[in-house]
Amino acid sequence: MFFPVKSYLKRHAQSGFTLIELLVVVLILAAIAGTIVVSYDDVGTQAQYDTTKFEMAEIRKALLQFRRDSGSRSFPNQGDYDCTVISSDNFPSEAGTTNSEKVAWCQSPANFWMLFEDPLDDNNWDPDTHRGWNGPYLQRNNGYLDIDADYDIDGTMATESDSIIDNVWGIASSYLSEPLLSGDLTWRPSISDDDHAKYGTPYFMFDLADKNKARLVSMSLNNKYEGTNTTAPCSPKTDSDDLILCLLR
Repeated sequence: MFFPVKSYLKRHAQSGFTLIELLVVVLILAAIAGTIVVSYDDVGTQAQYDTTKFEMAEIRKALLQFRRDSGSRSFPNQGDYDCTVISSDNFPSEAGTTNSEKVAWCQSPANFWMLFEDPLDDNNWDPDTHRGWNGPYLQRNNGYLDIDADYDIDGTMATESDSIIDNVWGIASSYLSEPLLSGDLTWRPSISDDDHAKYGTPYFMFDLADKNKARLVSMSLNNKYEGTNTTAPCSPKTDSDDLILCLLR
């Protein structure tokens, strides 16, 4: 049986994509994949931002509760909890051996020790007056931090002295960083002695004695504290990615 040649070829011609059509499909898929990756990164960054904001609000609550419980409207490092008046016997062994080492350790703006342990170590909570230390005030990812001694309590950096304060009791944010952070910040194994490959950037407390400036700071993604807006003490600079939360405003 014979079929017309044109009709046969038409019915049996191989169907498929041309090279140009394949290239167009590949480019479309690449564009879609790129959009998905960018969107995922945005979601991850937003999640870190939201988590850090939530954690900062929780730390603020803990600091304010500590302040109320003190009966003297004192934050850590103030009043009865001033690092220079706390008995040297009450400092943990990580604070060092000399009085100057202990005070410097205690006064580090990254040290949240007093929210986790009674700095007076005398079980001084009075259930009748509701005054004293009634912690721990937080259950957060925390650990030991070796930190540049030039971070001052007002948020400034002194002239680089290459001096490090060891074993400061810090709190980690959700912005993960390698163990060696910029600015001479180094996370050690956590207090529970579990080894971690990464920690978040540490939170800081600055200007606690000034009700207009007392603030909690997260250095965010770039691991650097870049200061505040000169006209708004609790606002970051325009080009800064720091997160700043006022404690008393």
